[in-house]
Amino acid sequence: MYKNKILLIIIPLFYIGCANLEVEQKSFDLNNVSIYKNINNEKSSFIEYKNFINDENLLKYIEIALNNNRNYKKSIYNLEMVKSNYKIQKSNEYPNIDLGLSGSKSKANNNITQNSSTTIGISNYEIDLYGKYKDLTEVEFENYLSNENNLKSYKISLISQIISSWVNINYYKKMIYTCNNIETNSLESLNITKKRFELGIDDISSIYNSEIIYNQSKVDSIIYKTKLKQEIKNFELLIGENIKEDFILKSNYIELNKIVNNFNYEIKSDILLNRPDVLEAEHQLKSVQANIEAVRKTYFPTISLTSSYGLSSNLLSGLFTHGTSVVWNFIPSISMNLFDFEEKDSKLNYQISKRDYYISNYEYVVQNAFKEINNELIRKNTIIEQKNYQNKLLTSSYNSYEYYNVRYKNGVENFINVLNSQRTYYSSLKNLISLELEETENTINLYKVFGGSI
Repeated sequence: MYKNKILLIIIPLFYIGCANLEVEQKSFDLNNVSIYKNINNEKSSFIEYKNFINDENLLKYIEIALNNNRNYKKSIYNLEMVKSNYKIQKSNEYPNIDLGLSGSKSKANNNITQNSSTTIGISNYEIDLYGKYKDLTEVEFENYLSNENNLKSYKISLISQIISSWVNINYYKKMIYTCNNIETNSLESLNITKKRFELGIDDISSIYNSEIIYNQSKVDSIIYKTKLKQEIKNFELLIGENIKEDFILKSNYIELNKIVNNFNYEIKSDILLNRPDVLEAEHQLKSVQANIEAVRKTYFPTISLTSSYGLSSNLLSGLFTHGTSVVWNFIPSISMNLFDFEEKDSKLNYQISKRDYYISNYEYVVQNAFKEINNELIRKNTIIEQKNYQNKLLTSSYNSYEYYNVRYKNGVENFINVLNSQRTYYSSLKNLISLELEETENTINLYKVFGGSI
């Protein structure tokens, strides 16, 4: 009769706790994301950065950066913290086993009494009948995977920044070298013009015009030297270590197209699967989905258990030998919140809204990945054609300059035509070098947006 009364109380409470579980639940499958459909499932291979880079010095600097860069270190430490959170949550799936040893001694009416005991047991352990703690462990595990891919994204970004900075250093060095050549040639023209002026062949305006190219080359050289030193400082910040600036300034530049290798740019399905930012968004979504399941299970009753087993004796010395008695307890409990003023419903709705947010975020990340890849591939195709015509323009401007310069030296041409053709050649040469920089930067960006292997 007594047991029936208990059941009459517990069963209604159980249904009250489960009454709100009819909140809409959406099953989620990553393959159902609209942008992710109809992608070729063929596998592609990714080039590692060590095979992507040709310059041995640059490879050494990257290794230094991965050990010294402060932001990269912060990301590593953050990942370790998230990993620890996962382990803490994982431990909650199991009971804590406590071992205790106690003793007491007291005197009353000249009678001395003493007692000693030792126990082993568990205290207030919540039995995970519905898998709530497993869901919470999955939440932390997905958070760990999300942060792990965030670290990979930063590592790829850091490597790309270091390569770009190194490319810029060599670009400025090449521009300085070009300006010095222009300066030498323009100085030679200026000296010839001065002699012709002294002989009465040319007027003073020819000297002024000659000085324009010479001074322009000097100004450009100073600008590029300034930018070179600034880029060296930026490079030092990226690698987290000072480098020998004099060695960089005095060494010859490296041709920009020889610093990195080209690779196969074919788009295949696992480009999305291997991009760390896409994986990060995917694991964020899985984490929220697991959290929804964990919140739903808070509607169920909580069943806890406290239990211990041990020995008790009037003498400490006899605790493990004789005169002992067995002591134990077994205390199960069940509890349920009857009225929470929609707290659980609000928490569940919050997690569902959060899931919908991360679904949109995942779709955006995938769309953005396609956009970045397509933009870089479009530029890759157009830059080849542009570079071809830029080379032709450079050849034409050089031939024009040589033609007018020879005629000027022979006294049959006005110097203004020499000056204009020399300006065009100078401009074409600088534009070609800048285009080589853009082409190399495009190759680096392709490595990055293709989720370059690390």
